[in-house]
Amino acid sequence: MADVKKLAEELVSLTVKQVQELADVLKADYGIEPAAAAVVVAAGGGGAEAALLQQAALALLDSVARLQPGVLSDPESHHQDSFNPALDGLLDCPHYTRPEDWAGKPVPDVLLSGHHLNIERWRREQSLALTARHRPDLLDKARAAGLLSKQDERYLTVLGDQAIMAG
Repeated sequence: MADVKKLAEELVSLTVKQVQELADVLKADYGIEPAAAAVVVAAGGGGAEAALLQQAALALLDSVARLQPGVLSDPESHHQDSFNPALDGLLDCPHYTRPEDWAGKPVPDVLLSGHHLNIERWRREQSLALTARHRPDLLDKARAAGLLSKQDERYLTVLGDQAIMAG
């Protein structure tokens, strides 16, 4: 944790310096006020190298900030973040909020059902599918640690069979 905090401090210093420099340029060249410059920086303004640094800094800051008391309205919600031991080291499932339909993409019916066991299973299957697609190495670690249930393994087999049939 100390290493993460040190790295976060270094990235904050670099990012703050970039914000100040970019704010000066944006004000002088484009008439954009410093408060708006921070939005430009957060959106990746300042060139490709700056954008990569800013994205890394923001991700790290978010990760560290989420662990600080009072940052999250529910202090326990970070336990459901990707890579958290509560998720057996797997990636997190998709999350939805209001409205129930966004840009033609509805919230899955199971999440609106109120059936907690089905919701829990859907979340687990989504987590397994995302991890299989993006980080199969994490599935291997979870499997080696005995963290995947027989139901998880059956779902992964079906998922693999579907991928073979589709591809």
